[in-house]
Amino acid sequence: MKKTLQPRSREGAMLATIRRLIMRKSRLIAAKFMQSDAQPPLPACRPLPDDIQKRLGNWSRLYGTHLWIHYVFGILGVICSALSGFKLPDPYGQIFAGLATISIAIVGFVRPHDKYQKFVEAWRALDSACTKYQHGLIGIEALVEAKDRGEHLISQFERGQERLGVQNPASSSAPTAPTASTASTASTASTASSAHS
Repeated sequence: MKKTLQPRSREGAMLATIRRLIMRKSRLIAAKFMQSDAQPPLPACRPLPDDIQKRLGNWSRLYGTHLWIHYVFGILGVICSALSGFKLPDPYGQIFAGLATISIAIVGFVRPHDKYQKFVEAWRALDSACTKYQHGLIGIEALVEAKDRGEHLISQFERGQERLGVQNPASSSAPTAPTASTASTASTASTASSAHS
């Protein structure tokens, strides 16, 4: 038995034709829209000066190194501290306690997170200016200003740490001023000694 295709109804044929026309028109509209939205190509990248390129790489390595130190020694200190709390055979508990102490001391003394912060801020300022310079959006003067701004961010951070009372290993220890609690204790002691006389 042979199947015969029934001819479409007149209405079905019209609907199919209308559907095809709508699809074709929507493709044309979409193609026009995409062409009008196209961005002009960026100009060719200009090479960075060698000193700027070197500074950008150094700051990137320094912030990466300090971030790595912060997390590695911080996590190592926490894990070793937790392991030393377990009842382990005699030398292992002491080894983990010693490693925890050393790791936390490194994080506290070196303060790698603070150093990471100053280098990443300087790097971000210079990297943004380098990208703009390479694409011709700024000149060499603005690029050098961004490098100077990065240097200023680093030195400002270091001076801010000294003002907060954080000691640099190279700086000498300055005597501290008495606080309100030590002053009141001293006055109470002098009042008590004068009362006994």
